Amino acid sequence: DVGYQQAVLALWNGRVKGLANGIGKQSQGQPTVAWAGTTSAGPAALVVQLATLPESPGTDPADSGRARTLIGFIGVDSKAQPRLVSYDYWHSGTTGDGIVGWFADSARQGLVVRDIGVPVGWSFSANSERFEALPGGNGATAVRVPDGIDPAQVRVHRLPYDRAEADLPIAEPVSGAAGTTEPTPFLSWPVAPMFLSAGSQLADPQSVFGTALTRKGGVATASGAPQLLATGRDSGEEVLIGVAAKNGIGRIFTVLIDAAGRTTVLDGGVIDPQANLPIMVRLPDHRGWAVVRGQAGFEWRAKTGRWHEGGQYAAILPETAVKVRITPYWGTGQQASVWLR
Repeated sequence: DVGYQQAVLALWNGRVKGLANGIGKQSQGQPTVAWAGTTSAGPAALVVQLATLPESPGTDPADSGRARTLIGFIGVDSKAQPRLVSYDYWHSGTTGDGIVGWFADSARQGLVVRDIGVPVGWSFSANSERFEALPGGNGATAVRVPDGIDPAQVRVHRLPYDRAEADLPIAEPVSGAAGTTEPTPFLSWPVAPMFLSAGSQLADPQSVFGTALTRKGGVATASGAPQLLATGRDSGEEVLIGVAAKNGIGRIFTVLIDAAGRTTVLDGGVIDPQANLPIMVRLPDHRGWAVVRGQAGFEWRAKTGRWHEGGQYAAILPETAVKVRITPYWGTGQQASVWLR
């Protein structure tokens, strides 16, 4: 469908420059629809475009400053229009295959799995070792999650199955995946700074956070002040994480202040208040991940092995973590697992 593909490319062109960590700012040439097909929920597509990744703390060191292929995972919204479900880039191999599957629809029934050059299968049982093989060679394969199945139980794995290997990543919808154009800095929990690890030594972290963003330029919230969500210290450095609006859209910002007082501001992209894990920030120098979600506890796991306790509300997880499990408290939601990316 030429019209659909044109709409997909228009959507991608409107979003690529604003992808988290600036990975789309130096895009090159024109994007291409590498695959388009039909799912049980409607059309879906894969968009690819070459880009030089920034040399920033949010980019894998093996890929910083190098040309990589960006991948846009496109689904469909409630008005049958394309929506950007998630995005990634073809990794150098040091961090695995990256995102392999995505749900085309917000109800998460239309699953699409892209070809990665090896046999893969899917299952909708969290503990099963039996996976149904998916045909390859077509760019991607679409399947339907049966009625009554919790989408959080859906898994994709290399074949033959090896329990020592982690499941392949299925995308969490990116912040703003539904095409949000209104400011979305407000979250579903009371906004009060939470502690990531050791407490901040700053006398007024809220003021420091706001000042750092003001100097960055173009940042404000509807109330006139950025919202600080989490504070802490890691490796001798102050870590401040919060939300502010830039160009009218709520975005995640991380402010890092080292022992010499040097300040770094990281733009984590548009925030989705309804995401299972609204805030995940990769810290520089292989120091791991900062995660924030109010009224919830965390567990994490590496590529192999068991789940480990990860704290609650706001936490710093190790560099080896590839997946985090979120358990909401007091009936505020259902348990969910999210791939760190």
